[in-house]
Amino acid sequence: MSRAPLAPNLDLCIVGTLNQDFDVITGADTMDGAIDVVVDDASPEERCDLRKEITDFLKLSEEEIKEEFSQRWQDISPDYASSFLLYFLESIKRYDER
Repeated sequence: MSRAPLAPNLDLCIVGTLNQDFDVITGADTMDGAIDVVVDDASPEERCDLRKEITDFLKLSEEEIKEEFSQRWQDISPDYASSFLLYFLESIKRYDER
């Protein structure tokens, strides 16, 4: 059984926005830019929920994170999963420091 947390907000962001069409959806040229757009558009409550979900995910081992990404979110390479989560969390922190 997976130790991965439920992540409804992260799931919605990845499936709905940070997918293969992220550039068309967000207008960003890179995935990092698209993450920044998502964070900028999120409500304070959504950013708080995302922070918790991402932090919980990062408590897993690298192997568990890769496995979860390969099963849940095929639009994000499992090899990029930890970097993706870390950048997402950093983007939230940068937004909150404004």
